[in-house]
Amino acid sequence: MGLFSLQEHHLNSVILNWFQDEDLTQFFSTTRKRFDEESLRALVETNTGTSATPTYGVVRLLDDLLIGVVTVGPIRPVHGVSDVVTLIGEQSARGRGLAGETVCLASHLAFKNHGARKLSTAMFAGNLVARKAYASAGWFEEAELRDHLIVNGQAMDMVLMSCFPESLRDYRAFS
Repeated sequence: MGLFSLQEHHLNSVILNWFQDEDLTQFFSTTRKRFDEESLRALVETNTGTSATPTYGVVRLLDDLLIGVVTVGPIRPVHGVSDVVTLIGEQSARGRGLAGETVCLASHLAFKNHGARKLSTAMFAGNLVARKAYASAGWFEEAELRDHLIVNGQAMDMVLMSCFPESLRDYRAFS
């Protein structure tokens, strides 16, 4: 697995299709934001210079295939806190533990290169795949907010997951 800074010239119909696939993105954002070509371009435009929300492409090194996208941020430097949001879009890469590997790599980047002291993310409680992926990287469930989100007209809990450098899997190997 490898990560690279995602730039506008990397955007293509494959990535756009990932973000427009409602089954794939149903749990991607708790705000239910829908991405189109313009909003994806705006996302990667922030990668120039010192971005508060760096976005990376996820590559499977075995065959150099782009399999997903991960965003670190927004980084809140005053508090040293950031988010890590992962999307594995490539069908052949799903269900193989690569989301957890991606979270682990992006988390190490957040701590080492972006000045984070703590990482925290919110997700739908029903997103068991994401919960398992983050836990496999060394993240832990910090809180569960009851009936916090509405999904298809039904109240759903939201889970907050976090990690510190010392709780992250393979932390010492990357330090």
